[in-house]
Amino acid sequence: MKRRDFLQSTAALSSVTLLSPARAFGSKANSAIRMGIIGCGSRGTVVITSMSNNTNINIIAMADLFEDKLVHAKKILK
Repeated sequence: MKRRDFLQSTAALSSVTLLSPARAFGSKANSAIRMGIIGCGSRGTVVITSMSNNTNINIIAMADLFEDKLVHAKKILK
């Protein structure tokens, strides 16, 4: 098989098999990732805030050894 033939056949196959995200994951509600946070200090809160602003996640649980950090993160992340 020649390189050109290989590239043409793989390009044709990949264009057929690509799916839109809505089609692959079902509805938008089902595509959200459910996450839990362990460690709600400043570093953990900044990271999870960035993730929630840029991706489709649902925060379902939070844990920290220090209750004041947990309360503060809960206010920020709602």
